[in-house]
Amino acid sequence: MLPFIIQYDLTKLSEIADRIVALLPVYQVFIFVGDLGAGKTALIRALLARCGIHEPVTSPTFNYVNCYVNADGQQFYHFDLYRIADEQQFMMLGLNEFLYRPNAWAFIEWPDAALPFLANAVCMVNLERTLIEDERVITITKLDETTHNVHKESDL
Repeated sequence: MLPFIIQYDLTKLSEIADRIVALLPVYQVFIFVGDLGAGKTALIRALLARCGIHEPVTSPTFNYVNCYVNADGQQFYHFDLYRIADEQQFMMLGLNEFLYRPNAWAFIEWPDAALPFLANAVCMVNLERTLIEDERVITITKLDETTHNVHKESDL
């Protein structure tokens, strides 16, 4: 049940990934929010490994999206929209066409430009650093499709 908040160290990424993978039947789009170096790409790498992706996973910083397919034919789109200026650029590049495909999931870092295209089933994963070097706090919530606000616990 969402939301949930977990404090963890980076050695526990696989356990965090398991919690998020359990949400795949409910959410088709996962947006990842956090400062540079918060661990968004590392967490997505762990998620994709749990989804059966065995090839190297890199951040799509300059090509904006990487597609991975597991042995079951499930597709996973890993977006990095840090360099996308706005929703018009997102659409002009055709990136909106990768959202909500059958048998596919989208993991989006720096999602601001994509927000207007997120219609339903959106889970927000917020990563924050703590004062301890390799420790993070992760908050996982459902994103409201109409206002793009995070649902409060009482709303779920």
